[in-house]
Amino acid sequence: MEWMQSLDLLQVVRLAVAAAGGLATGFVGGMVGLALGRPRLLLVYWAAKNPIDAAGTNILVSSLAAATGAWNHFREHRIDFTVLALMGIPSFVGAFIGGFFGGHAPTGALLIVVGILTTWYGYTLIKGRRGGRRQREDNPGSASAEDPAVLTKTSLGSIPVHRRLLEISLGFIIGLFGGLVGLILGQLRLPAMIEVLRMDPRIAAGTNLTIGFFTGLFGFIGHLLHLEVDWPVLVILGATSMVGSYLGAKQTGRISRRTLMRWMGIVMVITSLPIFWLAYTQRPSWVGF
Repeated sequence: MEWMQSLDLLQVVRLAVAAAGGLATGFVGGMVGLALGRPRLLLVYWAAKNPIDAAGTNILVSSLAAATGAWNHFREHRIDFTVLALMGIPSFVGAFIGGFFGGHAPTGALLIVVGILTTWYGYTLIKGRRGGRRQREDNPGSASAEDPAVLTKTSLGSIPVHRRLLEISLGFIIGLFGGLVGLILGQLRLPAMIEVLRMDPRIAAGTNLTIGFFTGLFGFIGHLLHLEVDWPVLVILGATSMVGSYLGAKQTGRISRRTLMRWMGIVMVITSLPIFWLAYTQRPSWVGF
């Protein structure tokens, strides 16, 4: 292939580091139910020959990683298809509307709000507290931690109307917010599932990762139409991210609920830091710092 002949030593090193980073981000993202596109985007920018191709490449890598992790969550019965439909479809609609009107929104201010919410929810998951109450902890060796059959899911017929409206509203609002600021915002959808909808965090992880897959897939189509893809980076980083996501998703059912929630919180706090930097770069020109 022509692209292999054009590789120099520096590019090989960059691809190798990106591959290792993809494996790590895939593993963590698959375990906690997040696509982790932001930290992976830094790897793509570093490894891609053309920065213009980075966004399209990254969103498909994130989608592939999410698909692999979601498949393992599906096999282990950790996807709530009712929540997937009621929350996911409005998220896609909200993201489209937000993206359409994104140029007219105060992006910097919205990013600050997103960063604060992500940091706060991450902190509450680390502490295991919400509204003064501590989440119940499971022993990894107990039946509730290991047997997928005992994980609580919802069925459409058993959901009160107000709960359906809540799920639809949360999905639409988070999708709208994400479309306005250009992010999938799985970091907001995941705690909303756990804290507001009171879902088991393991089911929330699988469901959120599945929504992330479809969101990323539709976003990639837009980039593909303009051929904004770095194929060598896509193949190498995509492969390692998929392997990492698959292995990470297998860990979701092997650790206790409390440990999983701590990991979710840690990842959310860490990944909120780039949001504040992005908000700084999007500040209005009249702000003098």
